[in-house]
Amino acid sequence: MNEVTREKQEILCLVTLTPGKGLLDQVREIERDMNDDSRFNVEIEYVRSNNRVGELIQGATPSPHIIHIAAESPKDGEIEIPDTDNEKIYILKPNILAGFFSNTKNINCVLLNFCYSKRVAELIEKSEFEKSDGVQCVIAIDHRIEIEGAAAFSSSFYKALKGNLLNSKIIQEAFEKGKAAADDRKTEGEGEYCIFQKQIKQPEMQLVEPSEGSNISRNCQFTGTFKNLPDGASMWAYVNATLQRKFYLVPIDDYRSDGTWFKEVIVGEQNDTNSYRIGVLIVEQKETQQLNDTFSRLGILSLDNLPNGSLKFGDRAVRRQ
Repeated sequence: MNEVTREKQEILCLVTLTPGKGLLDQVREIERDMNDDSRFNVEIEYVRSNNRVGELIQGATPSPHIIHIAAESPKDGEIEIPDTDNEKIYILKPNILAGFFSNTKNINCVLLNFCYSKRVAELIEKSEFEKSDGVQCVIAIDHRIEIEGAAAFSSSFYKALKGNLLNSKIIQEAFEKGKAAADDRKTEGEGEYCIFQKQIKQPEMQLVEPSEGSNISRNCQFTGTFKNLPDGASMWAYVNATLQRKFYLVPIDDYRSDGTWFKEVIVGEQNDTNSYRIGVLIVEQKETQQLNDTFSRLGILSLDNLPNGSLKFGDRAVRRQ
């Protein structure tokens, strides 16, 4: 099948070497659960110093979609980081940990799976949610929690993500399942999981012309409007040749600051009187590069299906005259 493929979604697990807390078992279960899913890849990094945490968060390649931190915090979101080689324990303050996210981009979710981590989440929200390409969501714990509850949340959360492309709705649904699992294990005095999600304006796009049921020429002018185009996303016009069972795509590259766009699109062959379905797409950033590369190489995009992660607008029937 001629279909645009998608890169794997990266999960970076940072775990401290805290003895007797089951943190290694927690992240290894994530690795077992998710690495059999073709959409995800899990990397585990063991941290022994504050600087190493910062290096991994800011320097991870490829940039992770989820950063999961499994650690021990005795109070106020301070992480204890044992250095087993030098028999030291470093203390990572909440403001320092939050600051490590200041230069990151396009992280779908940060999961702070340690006690009292709400303070860190609030600091990340305050600084990062103002950036359109920063951290999109932070999950944290408002008080202390036992390892059984933390492991139950983690297991249910990631299992709910399996097979899905990450977005705010999918993460919210997975959070609810993880929270329910943790609540089932909760004892008196334990805290709860909380979620901070950036409020993102949904993209809008409209195909104005051609109108539904219209007769069109081979060189057809498509026109429309758009709002809230995500950073790195692209817009494409498509022609669905139903007799050929193909979708033909061309990039919309003339869009203006007033929110309008137009594109001349070739529909069908010479002396053609067939009917077609046409429309427009907003394509996510990760799909855009591959579409652009293929279009540049071939001069045309002919697909069996519309690309994964695309939003379709204005689908309508037209007829060649």
